[in-house]
Amino acid sequence: MRIDNVDGILRYGDHGEGPERPAGRTFLRELTKTVYDYNPRSLIHFEAHYFFGDNAKMLVAPLKSDPRALGATAYNESRISYYFHKEYMPKSIEDVFVWKFKDIVDEKEWGASNSTVADFHNHDAAAGLMDMRCTGSYAYDTMAGKQPENHFHALGKIKVMEAMISFVTEGRTLDLLQSLLLQTGTFEHDSTIHWELTFTENSRHMLEYKRAVNEVMDDPAFWPTYVGGRSFLNLDEKNKVIVIERRATHKRKTSRYVIVINMSAWKHLNYKVGVRTKKDYEVVLNSDEYQYAGFGIASYGEKLANNESSSFELLDRELELPVLAPYGIVVLKERI
Repeated sequence: MRIDNVDGILRYGDHGEGPERPAGRTFLRELTKTVYDYNPRSLIHFEAHYFFGDNAKMLVAPLKSDPRALGATAYNESRISYYFHKEYMPKSIEDVFVWKFKDIVDEKEWGASNSTVADFHNHDAAAGLMDMRCTGSYAYDTMAGKQPENHFHALGKIKVMEAMISFVTEGRTLDLLQSLLLQTGTFEHDSTIHWELTFTENSRHMLEYKRAVNEVMDDPAFWPTYVGGRSFLNLDEKNKVIVIERRATHKRKTSRYVIVINMSAWKHLNYKVGVRTKKDYEVVLNSDEYQYAGFGIASYGEKLANNESSSFELLDRELELPVLAPYGIVVLKERI
């Protein structure tokens, strides 16, 4: 169950710093308790942008822990998409820090929260968060609308943003199709989905990429229920690469994935990927394929061999990617 605008139910003020609204907190506490009493396995998501003091913590703190606690399973927030639009999209990769994404994820996990759904609908049109941009410019318009030389950067960064929010945060996403269709203009002035763009090659390939991402997310390893199986394996600040593991045991069947995300326009050769187990892996998604609006410079065999490693301080096994393409996303699945 998702409730939007919890800020407006609870308090006055733009960021939750104002006085409490009458009965708002009592209403949400009673609602949450009623839902859990009916079905203890329910997932309740509160959408909020309200981080003043310990407000965010109270959204997911257990009801019995504090009279202000709201007991949600998780909350939606826009900090990660804010960082994308404020820092990642407009700036050179040298000015972007991959550790920031782990910091954002860690900040979201409080109390009994076992998931956070990334808020990726209007915020994907929130280029107004950036200086000198009108509110609601679509992501592609923001980066390449008046600078067509940034076209390949725009495609790459949109794919990276999609991968980070789908694979690195905790679960379902609400996508703005206009971003994947590479629409220009602003959300306020034209919120129409321009379906005719599906006849253009790049837009069609971006939709195929999103379809492939969704198919990967069908695995229980990416379900909010199993977010405890998520961990960062490497935050490579030098090469601007993030490596994350997702795993789950569902109906006595265990699945394990390793996702490699190159946030830069740099090509990496013989890139080492540290892993925890001794099994080999296979590639289930390579964003560099032409069908996903990629460059077609990275291809992988049927199997990636698992070898002993001395490249990492805490991991003694590794895989090797012969090529990691610019803005490349590689999803690896452990072979049974």
